Amino acid sequence: MKTIVQLVKKDLLLEFRNFSSLSSVFIFVLGASYIFKSSFASMEGIVWNSVFWILILFVSINAITRSFSSESGDSQMYYYQLLSPIQLLFSKIIYNFFFLFFLYVLAFLSLLFVGGNPIKNTSLFFGVLFLAALSFSFSLSFLSGMISKSKSGMTLLSILSIPTIVPILLLLLKLTADSMQLIQDSSYWKDILLIIGINLLIFALSIFLFPSAWKD
Repeated sequence: MKTIVQLVKKDLLLEFRNFSSLSSVFIFVLGASYIFKSSFASMEGIVWNSVFWILILFVSINAITRSFSSESGDSQMYYYQLLSPIQLLFSKIIYNFFFLFFLYVLAFLSLLFVGGNPIKNTSLFFGVLFLAALSFSFSLSFLSGMISKSKSGMTLLSILSIPTIVPILLLLLKLTADSMQLIQDSSYWKDILLIIGINLLIFALSIFLFPSAWKD
């Protein structure tokens, strides 16, 4: 566990040192929010919900594409000798979770500024953001690690992530609509349990598949 914590700290330091990369994500979130606002006469209700998750989808894929970029080349051989693949993967999942959650809050604040606040159930909404960050961190970190040696990383990640992300995204979209009281669904806990089940499946697959892919 200590090793995983040190790896997370290392990624945080690298992220803040590479300020240009971090600022580009911020600019993308702010710019996209303004463009969406300019494109719609009203940003209330279902439009706000749809725009928010479109923004989240692009931010997630863009942010996690470079998860394993620092472990390429000679660094990969160093980590290969020093760490187990599971330790490396877990550190990426934890780091990406916190980074994505931070970006999701930033996206929410950006849309809040340009499009108002349609959220009625704040606790449910931020619970959904937490679940979204956890879900996308599991799936995209795993996929990013699997294709980290490919020269077409961004393209492959975008293609391979669709079958995994879309079912989760549809459930998150429904839960967010419930937090806005666009729908009345008292059984939203079933959707939450389904998302958790998908995450557990991805987690199990990553434990079995990632070590062999990383060692090749």
